[in-house]
Amino acid sequence: MNKLFSMFSGQAPQAGSQEGLPFWIFWFLLSIILLLLIFIFLRDKDLRQRINLFLFRTKQNLIRFRLEKNLKKERKKIFEVNRDMGEKAWKESIPVKEDQGLPEKLKQLELKRKSLRDTVQSTDKKIQDLTADHEKTLHQLDSELAAWEEKRAPFVSEEETTEASKKTTETEIQALQKSLAKAERSLRTAQKLRREMDADSKMLTEEKAVKAKELSRRIEGDENQSKDIEDRLPGLKDRQRELDDSLKTVRDTLKKYNTSIQELMEKKRNQIHKHQREYKELEKDKEKTEQKIAEIKKQKSPLFEKLGTLLDAERPESEDLTLFYSQIDKINIKITDLEKQIADLGL
Repeated sequence: MNKLFSMFSGQAPQAGSQEGLPFWIFWFLLSIILLLLIFIFLRDKDLRQRINLFLFRTKQNLIRFRLEKNLKKERKKIFEVNRDMGEKAWKESIPVKEDQGLPEKLKQLELKRKSLRDTVQSTDKKIQDLTADHEKTLHQLDSELAAWEEKRAPFVSEEETTEASKKTTETEIQALQKSLAKAERSLRTAQKLRREMDADSKMLTEEKAVKAKELSRRIEGDENQSKDIEDRLPGLKDRQRELDDSLKTVRDTLKKYNTSIQELMEKKRNQIHKHQREYKELEKDKEKTEQKIAEIKKQKSPLFEKLGTLLDAERPESEDLTLFYSQIDKINIKITDLEKQIADLGL
């Protein structure tokens, strides 16, 4: 079994197994099998006929598919020529004996189309006017905002300057208050040392005189420093109150300006939202109207084609229609030829 498998698969025999048949025998046997199949095919007439019939029908189906595709294209062409001829005849008022009321129907549709077209133009005008008014209003609001910003600018600068002066004054007051507290503590300490020295009976007179002189200078210096600070503080506090009042006045004025500016900005936002809403509504109305116009065009197309068919049947004399007649004749010849070819296929 392993020998047969290795012989037909072309694989080398496994190690330890006996050597198989030569590799060329596989191809030789395969060739014999193929020759036998060909021989059977040549002898079996029925099989050959079935294969030929299958190939023939496949070829016919492909030819038929191509012919039907071309026929569909030609029928579409004659529809378009009839439609264009009917439209031309209707515009040029070329009469047809049996018009089946088509010109009147087309007239009514055209009146509707013109009315809708006027509506579109009116909507376009409304959109233009709306946009122009919107831009004008925005320009006016921007001008008012710029004017208010210009009026507000000096007060903003004054607020910043006053705020900086106030902080500087508060810093000076805090520094003087710290210095005053320090001087008062030093004065109290010096006075306490003076009292203790006066109460000390053991201290020598000369030593007491020297210390008394030093303490007197210290007390005098602390008193002078405290007095100087106390003299300066009221002025700085008055200055602080003036700056507070000035800052309040400036901020009240700024509040009024800011309120006016915020109201204008709110008006601007409302104007933008209003314009967007109205613009979308007008565009939506325009789109609906244009859809109706497109629908009328679709309704007119088969009417034009039917009118063209009636014209082709009657063939009224008209130089405007001569070219259409020629085109129709050529297309009809092609259609007849294609229909004959399809019929000849016998499928």
